[in-house]
Amino acid sequence: MFWAAGGRRAVRGCFGAVNAPRKKLLGWSSGKDSAWSLGVLRDDPAIELVGLVTTVNAEFDRVAMHAVRRTLLEAQAVAVGLALYTVEILNPCSNEEYAAAVGRFVE
Repeated sequence: MFWAAGGRRAVRGCFGAVNAPRKKLLGWSSGKDSAWSLGVLRDDPAIELVGLVTTVNAEFDRVAMHAVRRTLLEAQAVAVGLALYTVEILNPCSNEEYAAAVGRFVE
């Protein structure tokens, strides 16, 4: 395997090289900028978007960035047809605690 121009991974099989899009998760705040990013990523043939990742305030059960209720967040994920992954964070949450919570998700 090798990385080809345009970010596509070329996989050599019995029929020669085949370009496969890279699987990605989108950090989703539930706002308009996330929606715009979703459109941009979906237009890129080198990327296969497989899910949304959002931090949720554990105390209030709302999106940490915009305080949107979890039910609306879940409805957004269903509407765009992507898996939703949530990272629970404390309230208040220090940068160190935030980094640790996201780090556990990435592992």
